[in-house]
Amino acid sequence: MKLEIDGGAEIIDPSSGQIHEALEKMARGEADFVILSREDEGEYFIQAAGTSEQGLVLEYREGGEQSHYECSDPSLRIGQIIDAFNKYAQNDSNWTSDFPWTPLDFSGGKPKSGCLGLAVLIIAITAGLLFVY
Repeated sequence: MKLEIDGGAEIIDPSSGQIHEALEKMARGEADFVILSREDEGEYFIQAAGTSEQGLVLEYREGGEQSHYECSDPSLRIGQIIDAFNKYAQNDSNWTSDFPWTPLDFSGGKPKSGCLGLAVLIIAITAGLLFVY
């Protein structure tokens, strides 16, 4: 497993404590996203973005674009995301049944739904507004 924090630090075979710390950092707004991926298996990962204040987003991918899903629960909490990441790290597939999932539609090259991209956009706009004022 590989844990990536906001495009910067990468941790190979992270501990549950390192996963928890990375996601709490994201929830506080100190990182835009966190991704946990299976190193040798192509596009297999779980990812999260957002903050506890502005809302959190959870997505996962099990192969190609046809297997990319987003959590459709607007009341998602950081504790739930931490549990999902830890189960994913332990190869416990039961985490998928803990959330409602909606497949992303990538026809045309970009997801037609997809909160992670939207969350990153909202964060960028917010940062830009703070810079202007």
